[in-house]
Amino acid sequence: MVFIKVCKGLRKYLHAALSTGGMNRLFEKEEWKKNFEFLPDMIKSKWIEAAKKATENQSSEISIAHGEWVLMMVRKMKDYKIKVMAGTDTPIGFLTPGFSLHKELEMLVKGGMLPLEAIESATLLPAKYFKVQDSIGTIEKNMIADLVLLNANPLIDITNTQKIDAVVRNGKFYNRKALDSLLNSN
Repeated sequence: MVFIKVCKGLRKYLHAALSTGGMNRLFEKEEWKKNFEFLPDMIKSKWIEAAKKATENQSSEISIAHGEWVLMMVRKMKDYKIKVMAGTDTPIGFLTPGFSLHKELEMLVKGGMLPLEAIESATLLPAKYFKVQDSIGTIEKNMIADLVLLNANPLIDITNTQKIDAVVRNGKFYNRKALDSLLNSN
């Protein structure tokens, strides 16, 4: 636990990137491969082929153990009050931009964070890290208000972050139909 004590002493933030862990193997799941549809054609075809090859290889005991260790470290970091920021390392490990952040939040909760802590790890903590919390990171008066409006409460179930009803971006409102149109215009 020397690593934890060093982090605690430095009072630094850590970037998690849990969804890249070998225990996840998201690329094996047909549901996940659907996200490849939103990639540029050249990347999509390469990823489909690479995912087929990767699926043939079994997840090693080392990568499974590493994944379990990472989840344990999230719990330890929480215990020691070390700030953990969500991150995905997209495009490593077939992590589709946007979609992979939802999986990262799930992994943070699986690692012991409360859903609110996981959400803050992707919103408030990065704003504080970059010292821009006076303009982004929270929803309040005089803040830049890019918002994701959900159909279900992510504090009850973190997977509800995927139930997106609308988005407000740069003052423009995008309902579900408009979002689907943007996704399908690739």
